[in-house]
Amino acid sequence: MEEHSENQKIQASQRSLNTLQDTDIPTPPVLYKYYAFDEWTHNIFERNEIYFQSPDCFNDPFDSKISTTYEGTEKQRISRLIEFWRKGPAKDGKEEDLRLQAVDVVRKCQDIPLILRTLERSVERRRKQMGIFCMTSEPDNILMWSHYAEAHTGFCLAFNTGNRFFSRALPIKDEGYRIDRPCLNLIEPIDPDKIVEALLTKAIGWKYEHEWRIVDHKNGPGVQIYPSEALSSVILGCRISPENRQRITQWCLARKPRPTLYWAEEKDREFGIDIIPIC
Repeated sequence: MEEHSENQKIQASQRSLNTLQDTDIPTPPVLYKYYAFDEWTHNIFERNEIYFQSPDCFNDPFDSKISTTYEGTEKQRISRLIEFWRKGPAKDGKEEDLRLQAVDVVRKCQDIPLILRTLERSVERRRKQMGIFCMTSEPDNILMWSHYAEAHTGFCLAFNTGNRFFSRALPIKDEGYRIDRPCLNLIEPIDPDKIVEALLTKAIGWKYEHEWRIVDHKNGPGVQIYPSEALSSVILGCRISPENRQRITQWCLARKPRPTLYWAEEKDREFGIDIIPIC
């Protein structure tokens, strides 16, 4: 019963995410993903594999986390405690016995920290079950080239969003970059919209990323196969090695359809790069 309830809540979160696809911010025709060159790079080009990460693997430990509280009236606490016990060892107890126990516990303030930790673990377990693929609308951001493309030695992929796979992407809106973390009151039934809010909220310092993300509750973290035609272009970092430049060029030439190749060139008089077509 509890597992079924958890699955229902996960599905509700996914429905909320699907609803948000009709956002007032139109999805850009192209979204970008920065990469360092490593031993898995060939899989992106030869097998159309990309990796959906667990939030636990993000460089930001606060990403997708909800702060929690346990505030409410005595009646609400009692009801929540009864609901909690129904799913635990006392689930076969008589309703009146559960109510009397709950009244006694709440009035003596016993077991509340334990209940809170248990509910927090439930939220955290749901968080870890998600797979997230992060992208950006900015292909020429020198900070992201430095952070995610290994100091400009990597590359950046451009994905068309006019397909079912990438059209799932949702924006972190301007108001989603903020100082305070979203808070979930665990005295109330878990609200899927609150979980979605957490997924689309980041510390204000990350605003420069202009992030879009696909959140997958169903498949979770792991490799997924993107449509071959979705890869429209590849931008090579201004410090990419000749060997890696040659490898990516060969992989792109072998693809059908073939993505356009670009070069990220340092500007002479500005802190920035120009995106120059190669072929």
